[in-house]
Amino acid sequence: MSKASPDSGGWLAELLKAFEGIIGAVQSLLGFLALVVLCITVVLGYVLYAGGPNPLVLGCFVASILALVALAAYLTIVHPGRLEGNPTPTSDSHSNPQESSTGDTERFENRQQLRNYRNSPQVAGDDQPPAEPSAWYDELLPVLDEAVHYTAPTYFLDTSLRILDWNIAFELIFGEAVSKLRGQHVKHLIARLDNFDDVIAHADQFTRNAQRNHIPYVDLEPLRFRSARYGLATFAKVATQIHDSEGRPRGWAVALLIQQIDWEPFLKDLERECKESKLWSVYASSYDHVLTEFPPYQQLIQDVISVVPRPACQVADLGAGTGNVTQALLSGGHRVTAVEQNPGMLGRLRMKDLPAGRVHVVRSSVERLRCLGEQSFDAVVMVNVLYAVNDPLQCLQEVARLLRPGGTLAFSATHSETRLDPLLDAIEHWLIESGRYERLKHDYEVVRKSNKQIERDIARRHTRDEYRQWVEHAGFDIIKDVPDTYERAVMLIHARKR
Repeated sequence: MSKASPDSGGWLAELLKAFEGIIGAVQSLLGFLALVVLCITVVLGYVLYAGGPNPLVLGCFVASILALVALAAYLTIVHPGRLEGNPTPTSDSHSNPQESSTGDTERFENRQQLRNYRNSPQVAGDDQPPAEPSAWYDELLPVLDEAVHYTAPTYFLDTSLRILDWNIAFELIFGEAVSKLRGQHVKHLIARLDNFDDVIAHADQFTRNAQRNHIPYVDLEPLRFRSARYGLATFAKVATQIHDSEGRPRGWAVALLIQQIDWEPFLKDLERECKESKLWSVYASSYDHVLTEFPPYQQLIQDVISVVPRPACQVADLGAGTGNVTQALLSGGHRVTAVEQNPGMLGRLRMKDLPAGRVHVVRSSVERLRCLGEQSFDAVVMVNVLYAVNDPLQCLQEVARLLRPGGTLAFSATHSETRLDPLLDAIEHWLIESGRYERLKHDYEVVRKSNKQIERDIARRHTRDEYRQWVEHAGFDIIKDVPDTYERAVMLIHARKR
């Protein structure tokens, strides 16, 4: 008796409709293989049901199932990521072996985001486990004060709304104006804004509220400034009060979220300035570890400051760096104003035991010294600074403005004939001979690498004669001129203001 023929218009149509939903749900190769096995099973089952047992059909059925199982086993062992829709992992795979598929799924709002994560190229560090819950407190909090230096344009006010500082992006946008802003009331900045009327009206209302002791924690408003280099820049100002650990207000941090600017030159300049600043910051600690006790370096400091008159006098240490020259001046009984811009260098300087009352630290570029009073110093010293400034003559003219009549200028600087390798080799030799090399090997490598990068990207190699001409043109008479010292790496000049 033959079997009844199935109704192709009934249950088969329903089955195909069900398959359509199943196919739409396939999300990985493993799901696809399972679907293929199911289809083969149904089709061959139908053939067997319709035509009766057939050894050839049964053999094909079994062979197909075995082939698919073998393929799935191969992919599971050799390319496990393929079965889950992942790219084939390598020894450097970005997928985290400690993360389960369930854990990944829980971190995304939908499957598309999960696929984006899994199917994307490896990104440095994404094979590491999640950070410890205390990582922010242990690792980031101690260095967060440096972070604001490299973010959106930001300036800082005290409780009287006087401008105390700003970061790189702010200085780039506001350009030459910043040299006249340090220590001044924020109204000096407001007067330079394109939307002065709106901002001063806002400030007036802020003042009325403050007089009623209604000072907000956060103050928002739009600002517009016409930058000489970047055209009209528009911002959303976000001013936030800063409090100490006792809850006492200490000032304001004012971030300017850029809405419009000539982005191409701004981003190019910002990248350059941030890279240079980070180079000096990273260099700071290694510089201190390696050079503090290096005899030729100590001798250079003494040679530079030896011309400072006695008894105790007011001395400006420009480009004070990590504070080694400042320390030497304080040891000589002088009162010192240490001027340094780089946050990494200032961090090292702050760690040193400096006597209270005889030292003032000023965060400023040595090319913008308007914050220091005219004829307020007996001497100005600069150890290996002038080669890194944009305009040495302008800097020396500012130094002349700071000095009293007859005041002393003393500086060392690399020049066009400087060769760094003899100095770097001498440092390495001294480290080895003194038994310090193994302990300071990493720091020495940073010093060597950083100096090479400074030589390539930052240093401006002027001739000795150019330095001499600038000194005289700025209003000084040279009283000592040493063409080569410090392992023949620098020249040294002492001069007196006319």
